[in-house]
Formats: sequence, structure tokens, C-alpha cells
Amino acid sequence: MSICDKIASQYNLSWKYSFDYKAYTTQLSNITNDIIMLKSKYPMNMNGKSVKAIVKGLEVENIIVVHDDLDRPLGKLSLKTCGSAGGHNGVKSIISCLGTDKFRRLRIGIGRPINPNEVTRYVLADFDVSEKTNLEMVHKHALEIILNELKFFVTDHTDLIPR
Repeated sequence: MSICDKIASQYNLSWKYSFDYKAYTTQLSNITNDIIMLKSKYPMNMNGKSVKAIVKGLEVENIIVVHDDLDRPLGKLSLKTCGSAGGHNGVKSIISCLGTDKFRRLRIGIGRPINPNEVTRYVLADFDVSEKTNLEMVHKHALEIILNELKFFVTDHTDLIPR
């Protein structure tokens, strides 16, 4: 289950498919803020199209991208506010489509395979049982980080409600 799915579950949200964004979206709101989560259905190296469409269509001001990171050990979390894609094709696509690298990212380490020729298979493979156990704790911590980041964006501190 992805971090976005965990947030949606925590707030009892349901996902809806948007043909305009070619993505599943769900939304939390309070009096002055809307928080929209997006799961692009484009291939990873093209997912910036979904992000660009929703940013332009809804005039989104702040973005947090959650993505895996081969260059960090399994479970290591890192928050980044701007900069290069670090070799991540999905982030490259977002930077290219938005024309900027100035957006927040929560990078979740997945480690790197020993054989560099195995990267694609490694990234797409399921985690083993011990890795899944480790990632459950990581997901809890990542969820806390994201919710804290959302508080940074939400300025009036009223409760968020499903929409």
C-alpha cells in the first residue's frame, strides 16, 4: 500500500479516476485549503503530465512528491525541497513538465541491486517478508512527515475534512 493510500485510508477518502489528469485523485479540505492527492496512471517516466495537468487545471500552489530512491538504503527517508531528479525518471518527468525543480519531495530508500543491469527488475519486484516488515515502520514515519509537511501548507490550522 502506498503512502497516499495510507493517508486516504486514515481520512476515509476514496479515489476517483480523472480523465483530465489521467490519474486517480482524492481530496481533503478545510476552510481555506484543499489538499489533493494524485496517483498518475502514466508510466513513471511520463507521470509529470498528470502533475502538470492538475497544477494548471486547479492552480495548485504547493507540491509534495513521494518517490522511491535507489541511492538510499532500504527504509531511509529524506526530505528535499528542490534540486535535480537524482536519476529518478518520474521526478525528471515532473521537473520537465513543470519547468521547475522547486517542489518538495519525500524520498524513500529502497536500496540498489548488486548488479546494475538488474535495476528495472529490482524496482518492479515485490519486497520480501522482512523488507515488508521494515517498510511498514518506514511508512508510518513517512506518513508523519507528510502530515507535518501538510501542516506547513495549511495556514489556518482548522481540521481537514474529506471532500
